[in-house]
Amino acid sequence: MPSPWLWSRGEEGPKMRRRGVSRRMPREGTKMTAEPRSPLTEARAREYYRTLMNPVDRRTTDITHLAACKEAAEELGRRAFLDRERSAWEVVQIIEWRIQRRTCYRPIAPVDVLVLSILYEIENRSIPEIEVPEGRSPEAFCRELRNHVMRFSATESRLMKVIASGELELEDWRYLAYQWISSTIDFTRAIAVASLPLPRPQARLLIENLYDEAGRGDWSRSHYIQLRNLLTLLEIDIEDEAQMLAWTVPEVLALVNTQNRLLWQTGPEGALGALYLVEQLIPTEMTEIRRHLAALDFSPEDLGYLDEHMTVDIRHSEEWLGIIADLIRDHEAQQLVFNAAVQQGRAQRAAWDAAYEGWRKWKETGEVVHLPFERYEEEAQDER
Repeated sequence: MPSPWLWSRGEEGPKMRRRGVSRRMPREGTKMTAEPRSPLTEARAREYYRTLMNPVDRRTTDITHLAACKEAAEELGRRAFLDRERSAWEVVQIIEWRIQRRTCYRPIAPVDVLVLSILYEIENRSIPEIEVPEGRSPEAFCRELRNHVMRFSATESRLMKVIASGELELEDWRYLAYQWISSTIDFTRAIAVASLPLPRPQARLLIENLYDEAGRGDWSRSHYIQLRNLLTLLEIDIEDEAQMLAWTVPEVLALVNTQNRLLWQTGPEGALGALYLVEQLIPTEMTEIRRHLAALDFSPEDLGYLDEHMTVDIRHSEEWLGIIADLIRDHEAQQLVFNAAVQQGRAQRAAWDAAYEGWRKWKETGEVVHLPFERYEEEAQDER
C-alpha cells in the first residue's frame, strides 16, 4: 500500500516546504526579489563564464577575483534556479559540470569551492523539501524508500517505449548511447567519493563495489572496457569528450550535476540517497535495453556491459540499502536521504524525457539539442 507521504513528482503536498523559507533566512548577500529582471544577454553570459572559468591561477586566493566570482555565481544562480531563466540555467550546467570533471569531482581550488558552494546553495533553496514522518524504524524507512524509488524507473517512459518498438536502427542507438556516457563513464568516481565519509564496515561494501567495477582483478572485464567495446560497435569513441558534449541533451548533464550536488553534502546522506536510486533502477532498465539492443545481432560478449549490470547491481542496491539501514537511523538523516533520492530520481526521469524529445527533434529536423559549450569555451582557457 502506498505511503501517505509519497507524492507524485512535482506535487507539493501539505507537508512540503521550500528550503530556506521556514528553516533559515536567505544567505547573506543573496537578494531575494520579485522584481522583474531583464533577460541575461549573450555578452553578460560570456563575461560571467570568462570570470568563473578562466582565472590567471585557480590556486590563488586573490580577494578581488574571488569577489567577482561570488557576484557572478550569485547572479547566475538566482537567474537559473529562482527565476528559472533557461539561458542562465544552461550556463550554470556547463560551469558545474566542467569544474567538477576537470578536478575529478574533488575540487579544492578556492574559486572552484566558492562557485560550486554558491550555485548548489541557491539550487537547494529552490527545491521543495518533502517532510518524512517521524518515528520510522530504519527497516520501515528502507521499505518506504525502496518502494518510492521504483516510481522513478524509466521502464514505462516514452523513450523506453520507442526502444521497445523494435524500430531503432544503428544511428538511433548511437544517438541514445551518447545520452548516457556522461552519467556512466565516471560513476566509479562517484562511488569512491561516497565512500569517504562512511565508517570502515560500510565503506568496505563500496570498495567491493569498485572492485566489481574494475573487473575483479581482470581489467579486460572491467565495466569501463566493456562499455568501451559496446560503444565502439556503435561507432562511438568513449574518450571523445567533444563529440559526447555535442550530442548530449542539457538535462542529461543536469542529471550528472544533480548527483554531484548531492555528493557535495558534508555528511553521507546525499550520496546514499542519490546513488542508491541509481543502483536500484539500473537492473530493470538495463534488462529492457539489452532485450532490444540484441536485435542488432550483437554477440553476448558484446553485451557484457549490460549483462553485468543486470546481475551485480541487484546485489549492489541491496548493499546500499543495508548501509542506509545501518547508518540512517534518526529522522533528520532519513529526511536527507529520502529527499536526495527524490531529487536524483526526478533528474533522471527529466533526462530520459529530454532524451526522447531530443531524439524526436533530431529525427524530424536533423537538429541536435545540446548545451552550447563551444559558444562559451572559446572565451576561456580551461585547465584540463
